[in-house]
Amino acid sequence: MLLREGQFTEAEQIFRGLINNGELAGEAWNQLGILQIRRGADPQQAQECFLRAVAENPLNPAPYSNLGALMHEAGDLAAAEDFCRRALQLDPDYPPALHNMGVIYRKKGNIWTSVKYLKRASKAELRRNRNRKR
Repeated sequence: MLLREGQFTEAEQIFRGLINNGELAGEAWNQLGILQIRRGADPQQAQECFLRAVAENPLNPAPYSNLGALMHEAGDLAAAEDFCRRALQLDPDYPPALHNMGVIYRKKGNIWTSVKYLKRASKAELRRNRNRKR
């Protein structure tokens, strides 16, 4: 909530406190990476956080997807696609990775594949939202 509200200092303190918690360390590093991006920090700082998140919990698709988005922004579409594919290997219906793949394929000029991924992302997000309400 603090991160969404732009209270970066407070959010960072909480995430850094969770880094020492074995179970939550991976997600704390992932959230620190997102914080770095929202803060407008050097993308390298966000990348380092996402890589630490992967090291802490290699089964979480989120930091791979975030690395994919970061690589897309840097213009490295091959690396972006690779990271998103890793996320989708872990969770074939992970909406952010599906969305990122759609954006990557749009950038590559492959509109049909882009639309396919974006539709899958939308459907996956709807399913997840429905399941959360239950």
